[in-house]
Amino acid sequence: MSETTPTKKKAATKAAAAPTEKKTTTKAATTKKAVAPKAEAPKANKQLKITLVKSTIACKPAIRATVQALGLKKTNSTVIVADNDAVRGMVFKVKHLVTVDEI
Repeated sequence: MSETTPTKKKAATKAAAAPTEKKTTTKAATTKKAVAPKAEAPKANKQLKITLVKSTIACKPAIRATVQALGLKKTNSTVIVADNDAVRGMVFKVKHLVTVDEI
C-alpha cells in the first residue's frame, strides 16, 4: 500500500500543474500581441460610394444585415463611407448586390 500512495500523489501533482502551464502560455501570447507593431494608419481621405442595385428580398438574413449595416435601405440608395478593411469586407460579402466607386 505504501507504493500506491506516492503514485497517486504524482498523478494529482501533474494534473494540478497542467492548468498552470496553459495560463502561462496564454499570458505570453497576449503579451506578444500588445508588443507587436501596429498596422499602417487608415487613409482618412479615401471614401467609397456604395449603391444598392439589387433587392435583398430573396437573400439570407446575414446578407440583409450586412446591407443594413452599410446604411443601405432601398434599391438605388447610395451611401458614402470611409475606405477601411471592415467596410471592404462587408462590400465583398454583398458584392453581387452593390456597385462601388472610389472617391
